[in-house]
Amino acid sequence: MKAVRPLIFIVLPLVLYFGTIWQRPLFSPDEIRYAEIPREMLASGDWVVPRLAGMLYFEKPVLGYWLIAGSMKIFGENPFAVRFPGAAATLLTALLVYLWGRRADGDELGLAAAGIYLTTGLVFAVGTFAVLDAPFTFLVILALVSAYFADLEPRRWRRWLYLALAGVGLGGGFLIKGLLAPVLVGAAGVPYLIWQRHYRNLFTFIWIPLLVAAAVALPWSLAIHRVEPDFWRQFLYVEHFQRAVSGEGANDDRSEPFWYYLPVLLGGALPWLLLLPAMLKGIGVDRKWFVTGSAFRLAMTAAAVWLVLLSLSSAKLGTYILPCFAPLALLGGAALLRYGENGDFAWSDQIFRWLGRLLIGLAAAYVICHLAVTFRLVRDPGIMPYGRGELVVVPVLAVAAAAVWLLTAASETGYRRKFVGWLLGISFLMLPVHGFMPRRIVRNHTPELFLKTAVAPWLDSSTLLAAEKAMLPAAAWTFKRVEGLEIYERPGEMRYGAERAGRRVLAAADLVPWIGRRQMVVLTQSKRLSREAPGPKTVMVSGKNRAIVYPGPDKAVGSPDGMISVTGNKL
Repeated sequence: MKAVRPLIFIVLPLVLYFGTIWQRPLFSPDEIRYAEIPREMLASGDWVVPRLAGMLYFEKPVLGYWLIAGSMKIFGENPFAVRFPGAAATLLTALLVYLWGRRADGDELGLAAAGIYLTTGLVFAVGTFAVLDAPFTFLVILALVSAYFADLEPRRWRRWLYLALAGVGLGGGFLIKGLLAPVLVGAAGVPYLIWQRHYRNLFTFIWIPLLVAAAVALPWSLAIHRVEPDFWRQFLYVEHFQRAVSGEGANDDRSEPFWYYLPVLLGGALPWLLLLPAMLKGIGVDRKWFVTGSAFRLAMTAAAVWLVLLSLSSAKLGTYILPCFAPLALLGGAALLRYGENGDFAWSDQIFRWLGRLLIGLAAAYVICHLAVTFRLVRDPGIMPYGRGELVVVPVLAVAAAAVWLLTAASETGYRRKFVGWLLGISFLMLPVHGFMPRRIVRNHTPELFLKTAVAPWLDSSTLLAAEKAMLPAAAWTFKRVEGLEIYERPGEMRYGAERAGRRVLAAADLVPWIGRRQMVVLTQSKRLSREAPGPKTVMVSGKNRAIVYPGPDKAVGSPDGMISVTGNKL
């Protein structure tokens, strides 16, 4: 493993997490929302109050927006900058997992655990997607691991330093998702200290982290209270407690059954879930080592308590469970190493042989799909893989490399070499995964492409531009404007901000007096709204994204009540 460490644990993670995040367009609604709020901060110079499409948006505190805004300041307003904080946070979390594992059983376990974490399906998906769960997970694991190191540290000054770092994690986590950060860290830390019988630390460890967390969180918390006193009522009561109890926030319902996270956990653990039998046997090989080791006790406590705690909450999204994968990666790495020293991988070799052969077939199918589109052998490219702006050879070579490494791992006899082959094979498989998304999915969830190519030519300073729900932030981000952007029919998550700003929500009847007298464009993702829109109009369509165009008196587009499809390969 030593010979390829620089490749696997330094170069490959950087390529894996930063190599493709610049290429994919931003997905709606989440990625565009988390891009537009920081963009408006940069444009307005107001770093205290979060606004979306010019209206108050109090779903979360401000640190996540600051991170993306800072990235934009460096890299520009583009997909790479928007996704950079999440990718960087994922790599930093892997570093913490490495330090956690190294403290438990040396460098080999640390590297194995970090490698598993970085190549776990849900971790990779969230880490290369612009949501705030990856930075939040980093801060929670920072607080947990720092407190764990403090528990083991005999020297007072270093113990205080670790506790201060834990406070930074708690304060930062609060500024991203509020009270969930201290709740998760406390829910894992208290049972761990009781299991370790370190009862004194239950009372002495809390003060330094709380003081540092307060120092981190209070300046902005007081600033937002001074300028927008309703923020804490809206965020803590509606978006925190009301959502946790009922699943309903200000404008949506995220309630799911108690067992919701079980399939998410299993599916998100792929492809390492394939080695679960080996992991369970590895734990059985040296059960006492796992039960008595302090690092494993903390990992088991954190994973179990967090899973139960998040399941008890009514509000659930698949990404919420991301913090559980760090302790699970530590346990999985330790179990595989123990099994490798004493077990037989013949059964897993067979699995990876079949997977390698499947990948070779997938690479061939990918080439065939692109050739079929290129030579117009297929009529509707909607189910074809998305490949805008990239060479076909890149994902093909990546999948082929994945197949080679997995087949090589299956033929190796030493478990360390097998592990290296698995890491490389899985990494190369993940690298081009965005290129295999069906074009129809990309079109449906990336309105920015549609707005730039089909809608932008119809906009000038006199055009009335109205949008509903998710199309509102998409329009603000694409056209870099919040003035003159009206809300149409369904405000969705913008309802709170619209009410506080006194913004009127336009109904279909409000358009009637202007038809034929003023140029108007209405953006929607609703077939019903586009069908029921009044008067003669032309509807431009790309996937589920629709633009209802009312030309001014001197312009015309299409035919009255006509529909223009703009679902070409570029979209």
